[in-house]
Amino acid sequence: MRNQPTMQPVLVVLLFLAQGLVGGQEQRDVKTATMTKVGAVLSAVYEEYRVQESQGGATDFESENPLIRITEGRVIIDAVASGDTAVPRADLEALGMQQAASFGRMVSGQLPVAAIADVDVLDSLQFARPAAAAPRGPRRPARPQL
Repeated sequence: MRNQPTMQPVLVVLLFLAQGLVGGQEQRDVKTATMTKVGAVLSAVYEEYRVQESQGGATDFESENPLIRITEGRVIIDAVASGDTAVPRADLEALGMQQAASFGRMVSGQLPVAAIADVDVLDSLQFARPAAAAPRGPRRPARPQL
């Protein structure tokens, strides 16, 4: 009789992975567990905010990510519209976005960190991301001109 490979080790690994995925979502808010339009970076910023808020310190929130600039509880984002930018711009302003500007299919502005999860459900957007920022720290000296 030949030794036939068993599926038992594979099943154990799959069950372990499934438990980790499902178990991790039990402790998180449903909104943050399924965020897809705002991506990993903004989702992480929102999660940081929620943790600080639950500890009573969200009033002076700063992200641990040095590339994310938070000013007065707002993060600058770039959002890509599904169609015309008038609708997503109005949707984002209704969520508290300030200094909204649009160009082409892009809407940019300062969004309250607390509203990141709400952006994820907007049908008028394809996706949103934090606006690019230079790392914090000392600036490099200017190159001498010859």
